[in-house]
Amino acid sequence: MKLFTRQELKDARVFFDKQPPRYMTVFILFTIGVLVLSLIGAQVVKRPYIVKAQGTVTVEGTSYLAARTHGVVTELHVNSGQYVEKGEPILSISTGNEGIQASVVDAQIAELEETLMVMDRYEEAIATKTNTLNREGQELEYYGKMAYYLDTLNQEEFETTKLENDIQEKQQALDQFVKENSEAKKNLERVITKLNDKETEQKSISNSLVEKEEKHEVLFQELTALEEKAMESEEETLFEALADKQKELDRLSESMEQTQQKLESDDAYIELMEKKAEYEAAIESNDMEIKGIEDELKHLNEEKETPYSQAEQTRLQLLSELGEKRNQVYHQLVELRANQGAANQQDEIHQVVASESGVVHYLQPLSQGISIQQNQVIGEIAMEDNNFYIDSYINAQDRSRVGEGQSVKVQVLGVNNYRFGTLEGTLTFIEPGTIQNETQEGVVSFYRATVQLDTTKLQSKSDEVIEIVRSMPVEARIVYQEESYLEWLLNLLNLISS
Repeated sequence: MKLFTRQELKDARVFFDKQPPRYMTVFILFTIGVLVLSLIGAQVVKRPYIVKAQGTVTVEGTSYLAARTHGVVTELHVNSGQYVEKGEPILSISTGNEGIQASVVDAQIAELEETLMVMDRYEEAIATKTNTLNREGQELEYYGKMAYYLDTLNQEEFETTKLENDIQEKQQALDQFVKENSEAKKNLERVITKLNDKETEQKSISNSLVEKEEKHEVLFQELTALEEKAMESEEETLFEALADKQKELDRLSESMEQTQQKLESDDAYIELMEKKAEYEAAIESNDMEIKGIEDELKHLNEEKETPYSQAEQTRLQLLSELGEKRNQVYHQLVELRANQGAANQQDEIHQVVASESGVVHYLQPLSQGISIQQNQVIGEIAMEDNNFYIDSYINAQDRSRVGEGQSVKVQVLGVNNYRFGTLEGTLTFIEPGTIQNETQEGVVSFYRATVQLDTTKLQSKSDEVIEIVRSMPVEARIVYQEESYLEWLLNLLNLISS
């Protein structure tokens, strides 16, 4: 049997006249259709290039709990999964030194507040002028000062009373002297009136005596002339007339003597003159006494009305000293209360409190007696599990491939990926710096990244649903590039450049 090649049979009639079987036609058409559909599918279906990043499901608004000091857990106020309000204590830590400084400051503040109360009682005692303080403790000092003030006040009141009594006695004496002086002046006026009457009477007697003396002189001259004439004539009638004249002269002389005696020996006038002198002396003496008493009264009244008061000066001095000490106590209280606030804040670091309201989740098992280091993160708080995002870590060597805005497929570890699929998301943020992590292979650098999820549940074709919860471990697959399988195949065959 001769075998022919295809080249030899290309011009042969048998090559053109032979009809292929029908199944071959169908097979050829099917093959062509498969090739066309494969090419279309290879062009449409994309082959993703991904960067894997390990992470966990996190709730937006999550705040972390950290211990501000080292110590031992003494009490758990909230269990994991419980809801807490902002500021509510979560657990207490003891270092063995908490509360000591605060107790010392509280004791000092209590002592100063008691001092202020004693000062208030002391001030009230000064105001009421009553020593209500005790002779013990802090009140002993103010008791002595109050006793000194009251002694000064009593002494001043005694002196004031004595001064008022002296003024009253002097005033009574002055009134008595004024009264006596007034009566003496009235008596003097009456004596002067009587003296004036006596002087008028004596003047009348004196005038009468002068008249009698003049008449006596005339009679004496007449008698002398008549005697000469009788001696010359020796007439009987002349001697009779001379005898009559002599009798008349004798009577006049006797009357003159009586008048002179009456004028010289007037006892009533002398008595009036003596009374006048007595009253004048009494008035002069009373005037001197009155002037002296008035001067004394003026001095006593000035002393009484003087603004200086030893008790008042003592009171003002005590109040001034009290004000200075009270200001010192206030300054000390301000400093101690500041120290108290610092001490209380220092003690507050022994409590871990909720920074936000939400549900507590401890990152490690906690119970009484467990030791905690300073700044150790022990838990987290989140409001509600309805706003999830992925907190992931990208290997530093893959940082150049990824960027914000790229799509992400999130696989929940432990879930059948082929049955439930993956979560869709978007890379929204990449921290600018790296985070160092020590592993068995050495120190590895990561970039922390945030992936925002489009959905928060996985659903299978049989309508089984898995709701994601906080802290689920996931793997974020960041799609940094896509190409069709046709491009991949052509690139693999080196038919196009990559």
